[in-house]
Amino acid sequence: GGPSAVDIAIELTAEATQVAVARTSCIIRLDACPPNMDDSKPLVKELRGDGNVVFIDDSIEPFDIIIYCTGYHYQFPFLDDSCEIDLTVLKCVSPLYKHLVHCKHPSLFLMGIPFTVVPFVLFDVQSQFIRAVLNGVTQLPTTEEMLQDEQEDLEQRLAIGWPIRYKHKFGSFQWPYMRELAAMAKTQPLPPVLERLSEHCIKVLISSPLTYRDADYELVDEHTWRYKTS
Repeated sequence: GGPSAVDIAIELTAEATQVAVARTSCIIRLDACPPNMDDSKPLVKELRGDGNVVFIDDSIEPFDIIIYCTGYHYQFPFLDDSCEIDLTVLKCVSPLYKHLVHCKHPSLFLMGIPFTVVPFVLFDVQSQFIRAVLNGVTQLPTTEEMLQDEQEDLEQRLAIGWPIRYKHKFGSFQWPYMRELAAMAKTQPLPPVLERLSEHCIKVLISSPLTYRDADYELVDEHTWRYKTS
């Protein structure tokens, strides 16, 4: 699991004798885990009937309960097959231009597909882009050009070693992505302070995973934030 698995594990440390998080990789690796939590386990290779778990490094440990925090699959049961949403590749939605616009049906928009993002900020930028398209402010490329853009975007991710299931993963890519959408929609770009505050919050999560939610912030201007005092 990833960040959600870490959140759940931290909650469980209040009740469990020992908690472990097994994963391939994650955007966060905690500096200060609770003493009864291990967030560095590799992936599981085998579950044995006697309660022992075998990890891919061949280490073996007993566990009473296993929680699968392996993410989700995209599904759109409310859309007819004529919408031509391709979900055949795990955790990939195609064909989407800018992870948002259906390349073959450009009046169909799928918001919120990207992950490892600041969600509501991203949703706001995407919604403004959609409005610009519908109002005629933004002219979309041809179907062929949008399909080519989608393929080039995927190839950039594969080139840095990401598996294809990370087609819609963003992380630090979210900020240039949102700036690009804002420019295309002819709207104001996000203030730089949001990116800086997001980076700071991740650092606080890593260093203080038990208390990071207690922090309260306020924006001073488009470049500056500060801790909020009561």
